[in-house]
Amino acid sequence: MKPTYITRNLKLLSDENRIVNMTTREVTTIEPRLTQILEILISNRGRVVSRDSIIEVIWGNYASGPELLTHSISMIRKTIGHDSIITIPKKGYMINPVPLEQPNRFDLFGKHLWIMIIVGLAIVRILFSWHH
Repeated sequence: MKPTYITRNLKLLSDENRIVNMTTREVTTIEPRLTQILEILISNRGRVVSRDSIIEVIWGNYASGPELLTHSISMIRKTIGHDSIITIPKKGYMINPVPLEQPNRFDLFGKHLWIMIIVGLAIVRILFSWHH
């Protein structure tokens, strides 16, 4: 399975139950059930996933499922950041919608690069016109 981005700088390696911080290169090993929960949330990125559906997939009819899910979500938040998973009261959870791919290095400047180029060309034109 190919790596999946949780956030712009966090990558989930499902087969290894690991999360890699692409900025610091720090690797965190997580429990398989946490990997499964993340996979469910990531595959439904931008949509609310009900607590019941997560519990059914991970724990089946196990009576302590709701408490285990709450604890698991807490553990995931401690690992990937508290803002990464949004709780939708009375409905379920949603992973914070972010781009699915690693950001393009050329997008770091975005529109600011074009503004700098235009201003630079304008300055060159002004300087050139003063000398002629």
